[in-house]
Amino acid sequence: KYIPVCVTRLQRESANFIYGVSTDAVIVYNGINIHRFLDTKLYSEDISILKSKYKISQGQVVVGCVGRGAPVKNYPLLAKAVGELSKNRDVALLIVGNIDEELKNKIMQLSGRANVVFTGSVSNTNELYRIMDVFVLPSFHESSSIVSVEAQLSGLSCVLSDSISDEVVISDGVVKLSPYRSAIEWASAIESQIEKSINIYDFERFDFEKNAMRLYNFYNKIIGY
Repeated sequence: KYIPVCVTRLQRESANFIYGVSTDAVIVYNGINIHRFLDTKLYSEDISILKSKYKISQGQVVVGCVGRGAPVKNYPLLAKAVGELSKNRDVALLIVGNIDEELKNKIMQLSGRANVVFTGSVSNTNELYRIMDVFVLPSFHESSSIVSVEAQLSGLSCVLSDSISDEVVISDGVVKLSPYRSAIEWASAIESQIEKSINIYDFERFDFEKNAMRLYNFYNKIIGY
């Protein structure tokens, strides 16, 4: 016997369809320290220093993504879209996360004239979001995209795959697109989101302490406390 816990309603619907999991299964969102992203303050000098560290020119439009180099992340589409953008803009593609050499080479080949920057796994993602102009995630599927939440908390407009749950949309600055649409369509969506100011709402459902307490209470209910 098992008692499932889901991280979004969309995941619960999928689990119900595939595994017969109850539609009443509890949902506990992935909790994070929301203030780490909300409260990060970088001055223009700090941003210049960070961009110089990663060899990003001050005038380049920075398209960012955070995630490991797994096929589900759909990096080739992101690279092609940025390649399209690079035909008319001076653009940098900033990828935060571990990417193997084969995928790095493929991304570089598909990105046209863009300046492609790989940071590897780092601890200062809250700062790196602040040097991006738009966040893009074209994943084929995600159980819960916490990096999309982090990006919005950091004030970024986003272009996300429509396979990502609407539950991670916490701002009015998100455009969603099928991961099977063309690179040209993705490039157009990215273009429309560059330097767009956003309003954030309903973000406290991802607060770490609230979700930890929700899980704690759920466990206590199971054992009869």
